[in-house]
Amino acid sequence: MRIIEICLSLMLLAVVTPLPFRGWKGIVPLHSTRADVERELGAPVTSCVETCNYNTPNESVTIVYVTHACESGDNNSWRVPAGTVVTVIVYPSVKPRLKDLKVNSKSFTKTRDPELVGHWTYTSKREGTSYEVSNTGRVQSIEWFPTNKDDYLRCDQ
Repeated sequence: MRIIEICLSLMLLAVVTPLPFRGWKGIVPLHSTRADVERELGAPVTSCVETCNYNTPNESVTIVYVTHACESGDNNSWRVPAGTVVTVIVYPSVKPRLKDLKVNSKSFTKTRDPELVGHWTYTSKREGTSYEVSNTGRVQSIEWFPTNKDDYLRCDQ
C-alpha cells in the first residue's frame, strides 16, 4: 500500500510542479485563453463566465477569466481580451508535501492564513505562484497568477 502512495505522490509531483513563468500545463495567466484551457481540460463542470471549475483525474482546477475591458475599481482589470485566463488554482487530490515539490522557499514570502489556524501561504509575485500549505506541511492548493512582468497589462498602468 505504501508503494502505491509513493507512486501516486511522484506522479502528482510531475503534474503539479510549476515551471517558472510557464503557468500550469501550459496555461499561463494573461497569455492563455478559455479555448486553450478547454483544449487541455475539456468543458467546465458547470456553465460559467468568470470563475470556472474543471476536474481532472488528479485534481480539481478553478480558473478565473477576464470578462470585460478595463473599468475603474475592478480587481479583474487587465488590458487583455475577454476570455483570457487571469488565475489558475489547482487543488491536488493527493496532497504533496511542500518540501517534496522542491520549492525554493527563500524566493517566496511566507504569510499566516488569517482564517485557517496553522495554515501558511508561500507567495512569489516574481514567479506568479503561491502555495497554500497546511499545518502538516501538505500543499492544499497551488495558484498561478500574473507575474510582476505582467504589470504593464494592468488597466491602471
